[in-house]
Amino acid sequence: MFRFAYRLLAPGALVLLLAGCASNSLKLSPAFYADHRHALQEAGRVAVITDACVVRDQVGVDYIIRVESTERGKAMRVGMQQYLHRQGLETVLAQAPFVCGNLRGDPPEGLSIADAKGDERAPVTRLPILIDGEDAMSPETATAMNALLAAAALIPATRNQKGKTEPDPAMIEIARDDLSILRDAIGARHLVIAQYSRLEVSAGKSLGVAMITGLASAAMAGPFIYASYPITGANFSLSLIDLDRGALLWKRQIVAPPVETEMRKRKVEPLGEAWAEHLLKPLFGAEP
Repeated sequence: MFRFAYRLLAPGALVLLLAGCASNSLKLSPAFYADHRHALQEAGRVAVITDACVVRDQVGVDYIIRVESTERGKAMRVGMQQYLHRQGLETVLAQAPFVCGNLRGDPPEGLSIADAKGDERAPVTRLPILIDGEDAMSPETATAMNALLAAAALIPATRNQKGKTEPDPAMIEIARDDLSILRDAIGARHLVIAQYSRLEVSAGKSLGVAMITGLASAAMAGPFIYASYPITGANFSLSLIDLDRGALLWKRQIVAPPVETEMRKRKVEPLGEAWAEHLLKPLFGAEP
């Protein structure tokens, strides 16, 4: 099981990271989880943002699949809200405002989108890709949230740090004005971000080719593009953000196929409340 990430660090410089993992969030101390759980319980309120990105990678063309991405983002939003409510927390905001919310900056040449696999494609002319209706945000808030998602995506899963009993929070590289906009719009100190990404590689395209063509190579045309996709299956990411401090307190990442398979055996929705419980259970007193 592999996933890859690409980030444009400087014009013409593309860094490709390849790692195999089933879960890259190492076991942390019970005290670490208890501290954050108590902070959430004391606040009594939390905001939730969910985001999904399904990309089809085939010979000659790569494109984002809009409807599946949108539906998965909304399913995660509902599941997270239900589970957090069961933990006694008020969700003051719960939205899935984007498709592929990690993508930021000028759209690279060749980036396209289709409603479903095999449908007619259209070029992406603007990022972020916004969702209308109940999940819509104001333009100012959407821009700030897009910046937060892209910055948080670059921070690795929380791990134990040598010489420390608990890992330090990771400061998020985001403009103060954007952070202020989000604090005012959200109305809660703590924000939970749940993200899903999947890269579908066609049978006619090899693993090596998939890494160096399509969206990955197109990213070199933009000032800043970040994405993280597994080559098979799906990648889930869960982040707990402290908006007052501009810090990521805890992040968990899972490559999902084994878990999704188990969910289906139990006849529960893989992206519903049971999945939210699986992602958040270390925080609420259960073993990961």
